[in-house]
Amino acid sequence: MSAPGDYDRVRIMHGSHVYTDEEHDVAKQIRHQLAMRAKYGLSDLGVDNLPSADDKASWANVKCEMRHGVMRLLDAETGESKVVVPEYAEFEEDLRQLWAFAKFPPAKTHSYKRLQLLKKKFELYVLLNQDREKHGTQHDPKDFY
Repeated sequence: MSAPGDYDRVRIMHGSHVYTDEEHDVAKQIRHQLAMRAKYGLSDLGVDNLPSADDKASWANVKCEMRHGVMRLLDAETGESKVVVPEYAEFEEDLRQLWAFAKFPPAKTHSYKRLQLLKKKFELYVLLNQDREKHGTQHDPKDFY
């Protein structure tokens, strides 16, 4: 028997499977989309480098400027952009690629199957751990459910 805080886990392993060319194409496109997401991610945009809203002294070194219809946050001393914003043409091309991938039938099939697998895994988790979950929530005064 496991400790009260431990939950049962089941690992579902895939047997030997020969991947089709279509599955390789979908995997390649997913990797491309993940790279694109990293390109537009918060850390890649440099938003992490902005001062907190409460730190008024640091905001004195930030100046706002409108360039080509986009508000830019610049370092007041160096004039360098604190947040990197891609050009509109680059953004438009990335968006076009994203929509093309979303409409790609094999990608839709893969996504649907993946969601169904995750749903079934969660249902199995609930079946295996419902007693522990119930016990954990009954003794937690912060849990409102």
